[in-house]
Formats: sequence, structure tokens, C-alpha cells
Amino acid sequence: MNHVTVPAYAKVNLTLDITGIREDGYHLLRSIMHETKLCDTLCVEAENADKTEISVYTDKSFIPCDERNTMYKAAAAFCDAVGRPLRISVRAEKRIPVGAGLGGGSADAAAVLKALNGLTNAGLSTDELCRIGLKVGADVPFCVVGGTAIVTGIGEGLEIIPRLPPLPIVICKPGSGASTPVIYREYDNMATKPPHPNNEAAEDAAKRGDIISLCGYVGNVLTPAASIHRPEIPVIKRALKECGAVVSEMSGSGSSVFGVFKTEEKAKTAAETLERKFDTVILTSL
Repeated sequence: MNHVTVPAYAKVNLTLDITGIREDGYHLLRSIMHETKLCDTLCVEAENADKTEISVYTDKSFIPCDERNTMYKAAAAFCDAVGRPLRISVRAEKRIPVGAGLGGGSADAAAVLKALNGLTNAGLSTDELCRIGLKVGADVPFCVVGGTAIVTGIGEGLEIIPRLPPLPIVICKPGSGASTPVIYREYDNMATKPPHPNNEAAEDAAKRGDIISLCGYVGNVLTPAASIHRPEIPVIKRALKECGAVVSEMSGSGSSVFGVFKTEEKAKTAAETLERKFDTVILTSL
């Protein structure tokens, strides 16, 4: 089998706003997404076959490796798109926490699509890979392109902007993850909705590459809903700020919280402090 080893990068939502709900119940979003240095590592193998065969393996026993897995779904969707049967094997070394709002499953799916595109010389464009990826998950198109982008709709709208300057971040996750459908239902049931982020100001700062100004507009409308189920979230947000973070906010639908720091030294000290209080603490960068 031809094979390639590729990274699958996690993302954080610097802003996340809900702008509406479609007739089919899907929420319409507006979000500034940014790729981080935190990544899973995937070894992808592929060869021609008489019928499609997909095998997925991970180093985490609790992750299903059958048709429920996003890597499996991505491989199957790729075969359907190119119209040829393949024997595919994917082995993943997981570093991105599961159920954390960091897009780990989406990142893995995107990495599989890009790897298969190269291994099979299919020649699919980035737009084509994004369309395939959207069938697997809303965050997959962003993970295909990476960098920094303003994401709209259910993930299909991508406005690529210059990548923001790298700053150290500390990611902290409570002991358990968050169920995305449960958090969205909780948001829908809230009598008083949280205030919307200042999307215009945030996006203007992002396009100018002014990440410090952008930090003043970071916000996530799902944080109050997620905090009902994971009361540790506001505790972690406060702890990160107390450790010197410029800003701290939940990513995606949770349950992880990230803090942005001006210096590596401050971020490292914060990570060491938080490791004494919380289960999962990761020092990385934007």
C-alpha cells in the first residue's frame, strides 16, 4: 500500500455566534476559526481494490473505529466521490481531546481526505474536498483549508483571511466532554439569549491581523448553555484569567476552554498552575 503520515490540527473558535436556524433544525453560525499547533498524527494507506474496504485504528480504546468514526466516514465519502473502490487503512495517534469543541474528529476527517487525494492522484480541488467534507461534519471544510477563516452557515461558508500571528495558548478541559446536540438544545430553550459577539469589530481586527484587539471581542454564545451542564467551564475561564490570560473562552460547544497569552513564559507558568487543579491541560499556540 502507498502510505503517508499527516498531521490533523485542532481549531479554536475565537468567536461563535448563532445567526438563525434553518427549517431542518440546523443552526446557522458565524465564527472566526483558527487552527492551532495541537494535532493528531495519522498514517493513511490506500491501494486500488475490487471493493472498498476501510480499516480505522486509534490509540484510544473508547473511540469507535467503525462507520461512526469521522475518519471512516471521510474515507467512504472520498471513494464515493471519485467513483473507485479502494482498500484504505488509517491509524491515528490522538492528542486532541475528545468532546472538547476543538474539532478533533473534523480535523481527522479532513486529514484523511487530503491524504487520500494525494495518495490516489485524484486531483480534487480544495473546494471539492470541502464539499465532500461537509457531508461528514460542519467543521471539516475549515479543517481542510486551515489557517484563519470566517465560517458561516452550517460550515460551508469560508472567508479565508491572513493567518493571525502566533500566540501561546493554554487549553483546559473538564473531566468530561460536552454533547453538541444537548448544548444546542439548552441554548434553544434559554428564555433570555446571551449577547451576540461584536462580529463586525472582531472580524475587522482579525483581517488587520491585530490579535490583541481581537481578544477584546472574543465571545461564544454557547458558553452559558454549556456551563449549565459543565459548571467547571466558568471556573476554568476565571482561572485562566487569574493566571494572566489576555482572554479566556470556551471553544465550539465545549467543554474545553482556551486562554490566550502574550508570552510563552506566562503561558507555561499558567499551564503548570492549572495542571494541579484540572485533568487535561495543554500548552500549545495559535
